[in-house]
Amino acid sequence: MASRILHPGASPLLLAPLLSSTCTLLYAHDQHFFLSLFNHPTVRTHSKPLINPYYKEFFSRGLPIVLSFLAISAGTALANLRVNQTVLQTKGTFWWYVAGAGLSLGHLAYVPFIAPHVQTLVEGKEGEDLNGALDKWLIVNWRRMLTVDLGAWVAFVCAALGTLRI
Repeated sequence: MASRILHPGASPLLLAPLLSSTCTLLYAHDQHFFLSLFNHPTVRTHSKPLINPYYKEFFSRGLPIVLSFLAISAGTALANLRVNQTVLQTKGTFWWYVAGAGLSLGHLAYVPFIAPHVQTLVEGKEGEDLNGALDKWLIVNWRRMLTVDLGAWVAFVCAALGTLRI
């Protein structure tokens, strides 16, 4: 039934923001899990020499991945708003896609709050408390994950399920 209302091939486009926002959310959770191990009480005293080289590599490889997920989430949401506007308005899910796109881009609003900690971790200057900087990074990352990343995912769940319901 839904396939008769939607443009041919519309379902993958409708689901794309949900899939990419799921990737963003899982990646943020994995970042928190794996990086917090450096500051676990049983490891913390031994991890300081590892944090700078590990984080430098982690950040240079991870940044393009995160930016790709965000671009796909926001881009496919905007594509849905253009291509499937009538269907989304009829189904009442237009604003869920708008919210998801906005929240996906909201991930970038955290840059000013996280950038100083990233700089400390990447530069790894002598005498810097890298474990402390990592603690601060983890706090901002956790807050970002629970606000904009989770929010975007919830919005896209509502958008996709509401649009594809029969």
